[in-house]
Amino acid sequence: MDFISSSCSTLDGSQYDVVTPRVVRLFRVSTLREFQRCIQEVVVGLDPTKRKAAAVIVPTRSASEQVRSMLATRDVAECVPAIVSRTDWYEWLRLRLPSQPDVLTVIQRQVIATRAARDAIEAGCPPPFDLKPGLIAELLSFYDDLHRYGRSTDAFERLIVKDLEETADTDRGAKRLLQQSLFLAEAFRAYEHRRAAFSSVDEHTLRNLLLEQELRKQVSEVIVTMPDQVAHPRGLYPVDFDLFSRMPRLGCITLVATDAILDSGYRERLDDLLPGLEEERIVGSYDRPTIVVPDSPEDDLYFTWRDREEELRAVGLQLDRRRQNDGLLPSSAAIVVQRSLPYLYLAPSVFDEFDIQVSAGVGMPLATAPYVALIDLIFEVVESNFSRRALVALLESPHCEFVDGHNGSLGRRSIQALDKRLRESYFHGGRDELAKTLSNWTDAGREPLEALPALRCALAIAEELQEMCSAQLVSEHLSILRQFLNDHSSVVRDTPKNNKEVAVRNLISDGLKSFQEAFHSYAGIADVTHTRAIVHRWIENQTCASQKVDNGAHLLDAHAAIYGVFEDVFVAGLVDSDWPEKTKPNIFYPARMLVGLGWPRAGDKMLSARAAFHDLLTLSRGRVWLSTFSLEEDDVVNASPVLEDLAECELTREGISQTALSWGARNPERTRTGGSQAFFDSKVKDQWKLLRIERVGYRNNQRFKGRVGSRPAKPYAVTELEQYLSCPFKYFSRHTLGLDESSERDDGLFLSSKQRGLLLHSVFETFFKDWQSKLTLLNLDRALDRFAAIAEKAIACLGPSERAVLKMWLLGSAASPGVAERVFVAEIENELEIVERLTEHRIRRSLECRNGEERRTVELRGKPDRIDLHADNTFRVIDYKSGLPPQSSNALQLTVYTACIEKQLQAERSSEWQAVEPVYVLLGDPQKKTEVPIKKDIETGEKQVMEITQAIEHGHYPVCPDSRFNCQFCGYSTICRKDYDEQP
Repeated sequence: MDFISSSCSTLDGSQYDVVTPRVVRLFRVSTLREFQRCIQEVVVGLDPTKRKAAAVIVPTRSASEQVRSMLATRDVAECVPAIVSRTDWYEWLRLRLPSQPDVLTVIQRQVIATRAARDAIEAGCPPPFDLKPGLIAELLSFYDDLHRYGRSTDAFERLIVKDLEETADTDRGAKRLLQQSLFLAEAFRAYEHRRAAFSSVDEHTLRNLLLEQELRKQVSEVIVTMPDQVAHPRGLYPVDFDLFSRMPRLGCITLVATDAILDSGYRERLDDLLPGLEEERIVGSYDRPTIVVPDSPEDDLYFTWRDREEELRAVGLQLDRRRQNDGLLPSSAAIVVQRSLPYLYLAPSVFDEFDIQVSAGVGMPLATAPYVALIDLIFEVVESNFSRRALVALLESPHCEFVDGHNGSLGRRSIQALDKRLRESYFHGGRDELAKTLSNWTDAGREPLEALPALRCALAIAEELQEMCSAQLVSEHLSILRQFLNDHSSVVRDTPKNNKEVAVRNLISDGLKSFQEAFHSYAGIADVTHTRAIVHRWIENQTCASQKVDNGAHLLDAHAAIYGVFEDVFVAGLVDSDWPEKTKPNIFYPARMLVGLGWPRAGDKMLSARAAFHDLLTLSRGRVWLSTFSLEEDDVVNASPVLEDLAECELTREGISQTALSWGARNPERTRTGGSQAFFDSKVKDQWKLLRIERVGYRNNQRFKGRVGSRPAKPYAVTELEQYLSCPFKYFSRHTLGLDESSERDDGLFLSSKQRGLLLHSVFETFFKDWQSKLTLLNLDRALDRFAAIAEKAIACLGPSERAVLKMWLLGSAASPGVAERVFVAEIENELEIVERLTEHRIRRSLECRNGEERRTVELRGKPDRIDLHADNTFRVIDYKSGLPPQSSNALQLTVYTACIEKQLQAERSSEWQAVEPVYVLLGDPQKKTEVPIKKDIETGEKQVMEITQAIEHGHYPVCPDSRFNCQFCGYSTICRKDYDEQP
């Protein structure tokens, strides 16, 4: 390689107050391999005695790790410059200042900004929006960007306000923007005023100090390996280049960039940022990599997969083949993505089948750590006012330990029993209600022993967190939260296995402590929702350190990958939502207004993004693979626009069949665990493999078709038989396995239709037990008053809003009659004279069923909603339905009830009773009744009862719903195979 000469230009600093002559040079390279070689030679060429006084600036900390690995091959690992990101560069300089001032933390700055925003409002400049924690963070981010682009607060106000004032009188949008701008300018000044009261510094005051004070140690050289913000999302700002030019005791500035980046506009901008610099081309002799393309008629230069998982599996298969056929370790390859998080989630389970581990260049977001969910649960308990669901979730959390003073550690069965009891009692939350429930349960003869320990723990939680329910100082909220975590977090030993968990807990504990201290002197009152938003915002911006993995495939973002040395590079996830990287839009102003403040234009950024992608194709020493996918969570996605330029790439092509990389091409002997990379006992692993092999062809096994073996006969509830008709598997789950349906009701919402129906049945049962006289127009008002009293008592345990809704539904309003009045009016219009009403009358009889010549006696039990006895010795079975009646093919209940009741009345009352058509009364519209024909349906019903009970006792429970549409509402959908059998 024709390498670096000493020719360069010198900035004498004559245009600034501080005059420090320095060397400024730009090295232009063609490919990323030459880019890496240039960085190596610049570092190696430094005077070893001054190497520690130099700095290499890279985009991210992940990139710095790759640079260290790259330099380790040149035997300079023991004496390397500081390899720092932009943020770490400022920290490195701060430590070289004579005063070494402390730095304002992110939390402290957010508190200062919160106070500054309040100061602006008190100064008469209110914003046209409500101040929320998220907006405070955005305000601070906008302030930082504004000053990084070299605009002071006064310049911002002058540039923005002047234009808006001219049109504010006639344009409502301009008027709103003007009000917002005046607020922001006042808030920025208030922030600067409050910041001045601290001895600590932020980035902007630190930059001023670096220009004013001489460093204790000279910076021998700054090697800038990334371009500006226009060409790179993590790039340098104009003020950073200004600092390079003016900072005292900086000896040399070296910039390294590729042709593609420089030609995208960066070179012209450098003339403005660092005027007078001279460049030198570095010529290398590296071979360009081969691009692997699918061998297909379409002549595409990239692979297209179904989704990210299929895409990653194809990469894993190729990595496995490289290892087996070529002896190449996975660590010699890099998977380059723009958004790492989706692949970090998928990689462990996908690569586990190939026995390949992944070395992640970035850490996982703190929000993904399981322990963080505990913070959410605590806030949810408080915000929901100690609702059943939130309390149960907190009690069940594996990250908490609760101890009942009477019984010791709290058991899961007690929590489940408490959940069931509270759900059945329509518990709506509140500490006082919990205390009242505990008092009621501990009364003589009413103590549910299994649920009591969990209830005592739930009440203790409410007592500890009650003060968080009220608006008070944020520091007080955080103090209660920290104390609760200290008292109840489960114990985790600090062992190598638990290192990550311990680190997460320490990070959260330190963060909450810093927040509490920062807000200690802040007198603003906030509710718990505001405090929760503050904590959430902080958590979202934190990451957990990634664990080091030896010989694992590298999973890197594009910013770090360009510094790595790899034999094969897989560029994945090339969809338009990821490539080029999307920058977060400014929430205060449109892009056209920001351009006037120094923000880059979108077109310039797209040009640079295409150039960066062109460079990425030259990274590999051997081969480069490109891939995209078609579906993201079942939504169709488009390929990235950067792929449009592939036809112009000058790379040798190697074709490979896409089928060879698909799932079907894998080794059939390979065992796939489907989980993360865990270590198994070899015997257990072999047993599991044999079990899986034995299940080959399982779909032909009768057990898979719902046959579980014979069951003993028993008394059957008629509703159970109807449930078997609706779906045999649903019957099996409920009545054989004894599983409860998943709860339909959310404590924050109204009763589900099922719960509402049960409540209505109870109210009508109580009313008709008490009211046996004939309903007429003359006593209708009295009946309604009696019904109202019963209903009020039944719904007294519900919340105020839910009580109001149910009261209007049951009793009606001036505009519309309620359910009760409509049922009573329909009763009055009935021509048959009712002499007695049997409500919730229990049935337990043997029913002789016939199916042709076959006979079978079945024990049945049930409880009809209502039986009307008429003066002419006829009776009618009535069933209330809050929704629609069952389909005629499943309407078994009324006909079977009628057959049983006819025999039961004759036996109990020693007289002949004849049935008239039973009816379903639809409570939504009681005037609509569904009559069921008697004789024909009784014969059909007996036949169905016989067939159903035989199927149950034969143990036949196929997945065969009467309507697949209802499967989406089924409480057992999470355990159902949904392998439908058309014939039960």
